[in-house]
Amino acid sequence: MISREPEPRKPETTSTATPARTPALTASGAAAGLKDHLTDIKSTLLSQSEQISLLVREVTQLKAVIGSQSSDREKDERIRQLELELEEARS
Repeated sequence: MISREPEPRKPETTSTATPARTPALTASGAAAGLKDHLTDIKSTLLSQSEQISLLVREVTQLKAVIGSQSSDREKDERIRQLELELEEARS
């Protein structure tokens, strides 16, 4: 039977950060990062909301213009029909 010599013990390494402090630092860092991200999202949403409001106003104005044009077209068409009827009646 061959006997083995025990392996020499490796020296234990010590870390500079204690495990108890690391989760607290990580949690506070994550919370700060999350808060920054949420602030960025809020800013983006406010900007987009303003842009949407401007676009809604512009669309409303365009609808009004188109609405008046279509009623003008309808008037023009009616005038043309009456002119044709008048010419028929004259002949």
